[in-house]
Amino acid sequence: MGSISVRDGRDRRKLGFVMLSLACSVALVSAQPKLELQRTQVDAGIVYNGSTVTAKVGIKNAGTGDLDILSVHTSCGCTTVKEPKSVLKPGESDVLEVAFTPTGFRGNVEKYINIESNDPGQRYASVTLVADVRDELAPLTPINLLWLGSIPVGKVTSQHVAFQNLSDHAIKIRSITSTSDIISTRFDKKSVAPNDSVSISVRVTPKKEGYFGGEFILVTDSPHQPRVPMRVALIGVQAP
Repeated sequence: MGSISVRDGRDRRKLGFVMLSLACSVALVSAQPKLELQRTQVDAGIVYNGSTVTAKVGIKNAGTGDLDILSVHTSCGCTTVKEPKSVLKPGESDVLEVAFTPTGFRGNVEKYINIESNDPGQRYASVTLVADVRDELAPLTPINLLWLGSIPVGKVTSQHVAFQNLSDHAIKIRSITSTSDIISTRFDKKSVAPNDSVSISVRVTPKKEGYFGGEFILVTDSPHQPRVPMRVALIGVQAP
């Protein structure tokens, strides 16, 4: 019966170490994260201008390695996202919370939530949010923006904008608020019948030079559109 030499024992231990290292290396290479989205489209349905709709999208690491969420950003400031955990372990899940506030939009709208991760097979993934944006009190302008142009600092400028009631019921205007003290407003009636319109007088007095952007909001008794926003923009210039 043969005997095993010391050298043979060392060679076998060395070979075992090499095989173990190779197995570990293969395991590390094969351990890969995989981003899996519960859905890639959110249909928000009918959304009234000025309101906010929220949705949740499940996100899962369906791979065998840690999934790193590198960034989450949206295609528009009207859409915000509460980001999931920055690292998901294999098999772990979390949720993207999406909020959409369509100020100034009309009709069919698409917005995108873009996700960057370390998934080697899909570094970038996206979720599409679709909505049908409508108004009950609709401004009689092509867009929800009152552009006042260039106005000398300290000069009072007035302009009127009308809103038509497109619903089948009367809408009461409770008040009008604004995001800036340089904007003041008055309205000519408190109750607007179907197909009737209300005229809003907007007074603006710029306090400094440069671009200004703000908005005023009609507060109504409508359950569908309790807030009706209108953006206001101008450029303050040096007084002559």
